[in-house]
Amino acid sequence: GLVGHIFVIVCWNVGLCLNTFNALQPRPTAPQLVIALPTTALVWYGVFLATGSELQLTAAVIGALLIFCALPHLGLRLPYTRWIHQLLVDTGDYYKYGAHTCYEFELSDDLPLGIWVYHPHGMFSWFMAACHLRHLLLFDAKWTPRVLPRQGLAVRLLCDSPLFRHFIVDTVRSTWPADKRGMTKLLDRGEAIGLIPGGFHEAGVCCRGMHRAYVLKKKGFVKLALRYGYALYPCYIFGESDTYYNAQGGKKLREQLADFNVPGIMPFGQPLFPPLPKRDLGLYFVAGKPIPLPKIADPTPEQLDKYHAQYIQALRDLFDRNKANFGCADATLEIM
Repeated sequence: GLVGHIFVIVCWNVGLCLNTFNALQPRPTAPQLVIALPTTALVWYGVFLATGSELQLTAAVIGALLIFCALPHLGLRLPYTRWIHQLLVDTGDYYKYGAHTCYEFELSDDLPLGIWVYHPHGMFSWFMAACHLRHLLLFDAKWTPRVLPRQGLAVRLLCDSPLFRHFIVDTVRSTWPADKRGMTKLLDRGEAIGLIPGGFHEAGVCCRGMHRAYVLKKKGFVKLALRYGYALYPCYIFGESDTYYNAQGGKKLREQLADFNVPGIMPFGQPLFPPLPKRDLGLYFVAGKPIPLPKIADPTPEQLDKYHAQYIQALRDLFDRNKANFGCADATLEIM
């Protein structure tokens, strides 16, 4: 479990750092450029110093990094790798009380196709490996219900970043870009999908000891479900918020950063290595009964508000029904 966590952290962080070299990223936003350009300049200067100020050697190193960044955009994919899948699945064993998946209904192929909606995001969404991938791997041995999402959605910037793209997206084949183009491609194929609508906005407000869902302004997933006639499956992961302390404050700044896909987080987990999560907990993925929605090609704002409110109430009810089972009987889910 520890090795799996370190593997993901390295792929995540080093990949995003290498992405500062990536000129093939489509339409970078202004905040991303503000961060990426000086960072790239500093890294290049660091490479120049590390190579003994040899211009030819510096150019060779930077050229190799640029080629490495270009590989995901050239259609080159590593094959599915079972041992990496298993490595990620084993992250659940890292936690004192393990990682578990619970359904408030019986899984069958008779259930409606739907969008599985996850809360909270947490810092690194460890439940995606510890719970989601683990369950898919167990089912693959015998039977996988078609209603289970084969793909979890993540921001395209991460999906296209080196290392994460090569060793998480390609080798496990269970992560997909969470933009309109990526989602509609899966839905057009008639697949169930899983997503975290709160994204980096929700990550910024997550904190150990708090239960928060950033969903009041997030209505796109409801609109997609209505357009395709998909059901909504509300899901809450007890324990995900407790994996890190996350210094609070600067709410407006965090929201502005998240608007441009820049996470405003300051996670602190293990004292000796803060990127590693706390271990004194369990992850409990709880999926609520599906909320059937009609198929409406172009829903009105009133229809969107109606079904969005219905989803929020279902999420709140799911939390209240299960919180006592996971050691937080007095907790309240804060809808933001």
